[in-house]
Amino acid sequence: MKLGLRAKGDEELLKKLLGDPTIDRAVKTAKEAQDTGVRRELLASSVRITPRILPRLDAIVRDSKTLLAIDSDIELYIYADATFNAACVRPEGGRAF
Repeated sequence: MKLGLRAKGDEELLKKLLGDPTIDRAVKTAKEAQDTGVRRELLASSVRITPRILPRLDAIVRDSKTLLAIDSDIELYIYADATFNAACVRPEGGRAF
């Protein structure tokens, strides 16, 4: 299912970027890379957010997954860092973080 979330001109820009040999190589390398151990690092240094800890946030994530047609599991973590805001890490073992 295509949701059409791109801004005007983004599709053309994406095609141009993916046509660049350096970008194409980087994308292929990232897709072929083994799990990076990000989950292990997060589990050791962060608090994993569960539905029991923050049920409202869990509901938002579940609704967002449905709206965006995301199949992979999503795990949420709170990381203690005053300068860190938010990020999504490349899926690892079928899960996004």
